Amino acid sequence: MSLTSPIRVYVVIAKLNFVSFAAALFCFFLPWLEFQCSEKVVVSQSGFQSTYGGGTLGPEFESRQQAGKENDSSNEIDPAIFIAGAFFCVVGGFLLSLISLFRRGRSGIAIPALAGIALILVALQMKIGFPLEHSVTKASKSGGGGTASLGQRLVSMNTRVVYRPWIYFELGALISPLGIAFFAMKPRKEA
Repeated sequence: MSLTSPIRVYVVIAKLNFVSFAAALFCFFLPWLEFQCSEKVVVSQSGFQSTYGGGTLGPEFESRQQAGKENDSSNEIDPAIFIAGAFFCVVGGFLLSLISLFRRGRSGIAIPALAGIALILVALQMKIGFPLEHSVTKASKSGGGGTASLGQRLVSMNTRVVYRPWIYFELGALISPLGIAFFAMKPRKEA
């Protein structure tokens, strides 16, 4: 069996797909975006936290919240539906790549298709903005009044949104299976 035999090539492709989806899944649990005030993190949100509307409050924001004795009901963040869909695609792709790794065979079109769908969903969410960004924009246009929502409190602190490098690593990890599939389709010269 030569180094370029079809079985050997498929095993390498399965390993590369597995590593790509493992990296994409890992990146979901790292911070994707931060709201900063004077270079201090006010709120941080990972990819996984954005799927259910969670976030991590920075020490600056926690101290202000405790000083104001504000209720927790105004801290609700809407989930990012596109990111939730991308998360399920990444989990599915990870499981399929794990199966193809042990099967030592062709993985089919499902793995690059899931990577492509997840890539499009993450890029689309970045383009339209995350729900926390929308609450800040809405709060800045509406002004104040009543109990201050999380968005209104972030506007009052003059925050800015910063995308962390992990969201870009996520995009890179999702591009990898597409590139692998593209180069694997290249016709081979028969000897």
